[in-house]
Amino acid sequence: MPSGFSRPTHNAEKLKSATSQLGVLVQNGTISSDDYQVFQRAAIQVQELMPSLQQTSDTWGIIHADLHQGNYVFYDEDVRPIDFSLCGFGFYLYDIASTLGDIEASFCLHFFEGYTNFKSLPTNYQSIVEAFVVSSTVENYAFPSANPQEHEWLSHAVPYVVKNHFHSYFNGETFLFLK
Repeated sequence: MPSGFSRPTHNAEKLKSATSQLGVLVQNGTISSDDYQVFQRAAIQVQELMPSLQQTSDTWGIIHADLHQGNYVFYDEDVRPIDFSLCGFGFYLYDIASTLGDIEASFCLHFFEGYTNFKSLPTNYQSIVEAFVVSSTVENYAFPSANPQEHEWLSHAVPYVVKNHFHSYFNGETFLFLK
């Protein structure tokens, strides 16, 4: 790394801060207290998992951290990422999770079938990826929470992920790897 290089770290502390930041949405009536509590419970579960994951050169490093479908473009036959505002240090599976959060669930297993042709995955990769989908969702919802123009969207997005992802996550059920 160049001298003085500094980027955020996508870890348990960042997730805790992002979860706290979402509390403003309860205070201003954008989301319900119940939905916020679900976000908190799911985030705590991820925070408890993170220290158990090994940070090696194969699992941890510089990541984009916001690699959803709106943040990459195609040039000829290459995929090129754009918008590096959240780029930082984190688990590579976090980067994958931020991408898969926008992809139809039935395609996720196909994605990993192709991925394992190039790189091996831990046996519990599915549960780790789902935890990182939770983490990236919390971080990505906290980012616009300070912008009142985003509150209308958040008032619909938060209940949707609570119902369709977060309840399943903290109940130990898959929400991403559906057949």
